[in-house]
Amino acid sequence: MKKICLIIFCLVHTISLYSQDTNDLGKILLNVYTPDNIPDLSTSETAKLDTKIKQILSYNDIGYSFSLNSFVIYPVFEIYDVKQVEGGMKNLVIVTADITLFVKQIINDNVISSISTTLKGSGFSKKEAITNLLSNINTKDSKYKDFINESKNRILQLYANYCPVFISKSEELKSKQQYADALYLLATIPEELPCYAEIRKKTLDIYKLYQDIECKQQIQKAKSHMAIFQYAQAAYILASIDPYSQCHKDAETLIFQLKDKLELKEQQALDIALEGYRSSVDLEKKRIDAVKEVARSYYSSNADKTVNHYNIMR
Repeated sequence: MKKICLIIFCLVHTISLYSQDTNDLGKILLNVYTPDNIPDLSTSETAKLDTKIKQILSYNDIGYSFSLNSFVIYPVFEIYDVKQVEGGMKNLVIVTADITLFVKQIINDNVISSISTTLKGSGFSKKEAITNLLSNINTKDSKYKDFINESKNRILQLYANYCPVFISKSEELKSKQQYADALYLLATIPEELPCYAEIRKKTLDIYKLYQDIECKQQIQKAKSHMAIFQYAQAAYILASIDPYSQCHKDAETLIFQLKDKLELKEQQALDIALEGYRSSVDLEKKRIDAVKEVARSYYSSNADKTVNHYNIMR
């Protein structure tokens, strides 16, 4: 059971840790790990290699994060030939090297996939040749697309194997009224999974329970803003309260009290926000967006509990 919990923890932390955009939640992110001490590479060359890896991920619709997750992508750089070619006033240096990218699951030191590319670079010094070689990495090469797709499919299969466990764990957290924990768990599950429809339904059910508790605090925050004449801030909070929550009538009453105190632009913004709750489709989208905010806030407040992983490259 402890092993299953650890696997859940690590799989969840593969998705969207330190995500810069809540839209990344529910999508696979890889941590890019480029060591600082790669032989033959200077700091600037290491940074260039790191950038190239991120470009490969971005071009193939895979996000990257800056935290240590369960899955990482990292390079191994190895020079196996350096030649000097006479020509003109200066000799030309030609460097041949292999660059291998690995995707690894840290929890069990398992390499998910890898790809190796042989490249050449030239310059009037070894350093110039290496810089040229790195510039020759074609981030749009179809072989990288195949590599990323293979990695993604294997990671998704790992998630798929644990779908029933994710659902069971969310129910357990729900029974303990640990709604934020449950929402964070569910919000990080990839949308591509066959079980995602069930995950989405479970997420919305738990969010309603979460909102019934959270809305009471939102009402108090809105009242505090109103007490010091911060009506726009109060309106923003009240507009975010779910119309099917237990606090909705209280929110409506407060909105009625403060609406005349808002400037025209603020009134218009409030009306637009409230309009979004009138369509069932818009309402569900707002709830999913709200869940993502809860998940991001939950992670931010628990970031110090993240497990650090060492010896990535073995």
